[in-house]
Amino acid sequence: MRRDEPRGDDRPAGITHSIRSSFAAFVDEIVLFLILNVALVIAVAALVSFAALMPVAFALAPLLALPTAVICRLAVTTARGGSPRWAIVGEELLRRAGRKVVLAALQLLVLGVGLLNVSLVDEIGGVPGMLSLVVSGYAVVASSVFALTLWPIVCDPRRDGPLVDQLRLALALVLLRPLQLGMLAALTALAMVASIQLVALALILPSLVLLASTDYIVNVADRIRPAPE
Repeated sequence: MRRDEPRGDDRPAGITHSIRSSFAAFVDEIVLFLILNVALVIAVAALVSFAALMPVAFALAPLLALPTAVICRLAVTTARGGSPRWAIVGEELLRRAGRKVVLAALQLLVLGVGLLNVSLVDEIGGVPGMLSLVVSGYAVVASSVFALTLWPIVCDPRRDGPLVDQLRLALALVLLRPLQLGMLAALTALAMVASIQLVALALILPSLVLLASTDYIVNVADRIRPAPE
């Protein structure tokens, strides 16, 4: 456990603090996070390469939620002042795997439909096209912010339980902290773009972004609805 970190309600719940904490946590367990980032990059590259030959392979994209959830679970651990362990990796890969894959599939579906509608704005044209752009753009942003908020809750073993309870808590956080979570979602999107353009950044940014966003979300969630011990 990191003794220098305050715990529970004594911890600051600001984005700046969470970003600083993410760098400290990453450096503390740099080997573990680098290996997980490399594994995630290899999985994404394999999926893209396979899909280039067989487009139907994109249907396997929700499986990427499993290695991503492992990093998120480790981020939950650090957010509460614990130390990430290799044992958590195997445990989280198997825990609620079906739920994670289904959630990822639904989120990708909503995102895909929204982006498709945005791309059809010129063809629709006029007022209907503008309305479609506004509604679809809002749906893409809202679903992205909600997904970013939901995953730390799903990956938190102390909040394991009915999915509806996890969805309600995520919705409550989004309604209470829309600007802060929107900022984290924007940072996540920028990190994804940067990782695509420069592979070297992909070895660092996934963990850093998840550490920062999870730290903020876990601490705000614990203030609103304390997690069972």
